[in-house]
Amino acid sequence: MALKDSTFLGTENIGRLLLRLSWPAVVSTVINMLYNLVDRVYIGNGVGKEALAGLALTMPIMIIIAAFGMMGGVGTGAVISIFLGQQKKEEAEKALGQLMFLCLMSVITIQFLALVFLDKILLGFGGNEGTIPYAHSYLSIILWGSIFQHLSFSFAAQLRAEGNANKCMTTILIGAISNIILDPIFIFVFKLGIAGAAYATILSMMISSSFVLYHFITGKGVIRLRLKNIRPNPRLLLRIVSIGLSPCCVQIASSAINIAANRCFNAYSATTELANEGIACWSIVLSVNFIFITPLFGLAQGMQPIVGYNFGAKNWQRVRQAYKTALIAGIAICCCATIILFTFAPYFVRCFNQTPSLVAMGSRGIRIVMTTFPLIAIDILTFNYFQAIGKATVSICLSLLRQIVFFLPALIILSHFTGIHNIWWCIPIADFAAIICASTIALFTLHKLKLLQNS
Repeated sequence: MALKDSTFLGTENIGRLLLRLSWPAVVSTVINMLYNLVDRVYIGNGVGKEALAGLALTMPIMIIIAAFGMMGGVGTGAVISIFLGQQKKEEAEKALGQLMFLCLMSVITIQFLALVFLDKILLGFGGNEGTIPYAHSYLSIILWGSIFQHLSFSFAAQLRAEGNANKCMTTILIGAISNIILDPIFIFVFKLGIAGAAYATILSMMISSSFVLYHFITGKGVIRLRLKNIRPNPRLLLRIVSIGLSPCCVQIASSAINIAANRCFNAYSATTELANEGIACWSIVLSVNFIFITPLFGLAQGMQPIVGYNFGAKNWQRVRQAYKTALIAGIAICCCATIILFTFAPYFVRCFNQTPSLVAMGSRGIRIVMTTFPLIAIDILTFNYFQAIGKATVSICLSLLRQIVFFLPALIILSHFTGIHNIWWCIPIADFAAIICASTIALFTLHKLKLLQNS
């Protein structure tokens, strides 16, 4: 049955509602990880660790592409949730049209610049003679299909904004299953190697984006994509971009960190082979870490429409309850994830590649990274809360504190003075500092909501 009303966001029990919206979002985010993760598993085992390092070299560009898709998707989702809470359906549909405009403009700009300067970009991102050919082969194909990545991710986020979390999960699931099926066919059957992974990913995103666009074009949900709303609306664009700028900055900062890490491995490794192994290992550690952090993003995505809708309706009690419940659930999830990863770290690394030295380095990296993981939920859920209520400045500051102010200096200092074997400690150092800042803001926010509730 198609969802035609969002009022349940303001009436249903918060605990049940958070579970109802979060579990499909958790499944969606975990499944979405499979797009890149499956590529890495197949390439690492089927082509080799040097190809895996080449694929890791593509990460900064793929992250930047995702960043602009996230800017439109998250910003529009927050605006739509607030408009629906204010019973302004027509305004919500105008915001959806602006998302399509943003997707088209972002892809045209990024795709053109990336393709023209691809080799220079890869060299600047820390590539060498062993990794650049693999990265070039992958990106020169996948960049042509980046529009489908934008459409699939951005419009799936709007399904959550209107409260249609199950269909959002279905959208992501369709793309991920397609990728899992097509990857081995293109890589092994057609013998296309890393280029085959790119073709498989493009086709998967095309299928997924077609499914979600059909939903909005045919009016299957609460809001509809209308041609008249796609022309630029400066007022709405500014509001969407200002809210979506926070996750966009986080992603771009993440890209900068990957570039810095690649360059550190090249600069401080004794041999090119050791540098490539370090780059491949960094990719594996971040991938495994992100598998277990994705439930937090799913929880945040489930929280956002509840917070946005009730903030728009000025129901402060429900806003506070949703935020507090999400924090408790997030910390519990992180504690479970930490126990699993400390215990089974080597098994996760072996999924990507069986080389003993890589497994040893990756296992140690995972265990170091997880030392502050139990409390990272506070940081992630707090900046997502401020996205949901349209407070872009606070969200951006929280996001960039961890990535730029704490992480990058720690990465550069550690790699310079202690070498690549202790480079992993930059992540828990940055996390700890960010958690302290986010905890302070979280306590203040909960107190402020309580005052509003009692006024």
